[in-house]
Amino acid sequence: MNGFQILEKLENEKIKQPKTLIVSAFAMENEINIAKQYKIEGYMTKPIDIMNFISTVAKIINEAN
Repeated sequence: MNGFQILEKLENEKIKQPKTLIVSAFAMENEINIAKQYKIEGYMTKPIDIMNFISTVAKIINEAN
């Protein structure tokens, strides 16, 4: 099961979606569109820039509080 399949399962079972950051080796437009559909808080491609990763995670955490 990939991350999108997990999000679909959560949605189908009416389970509240956790804050989600997708980290993918591919920046494929269809994946980005799917991420938007699920209201993903962040989408990053590999290789990860560690400072960008840290700031993105901090932003997601701060928005949750």
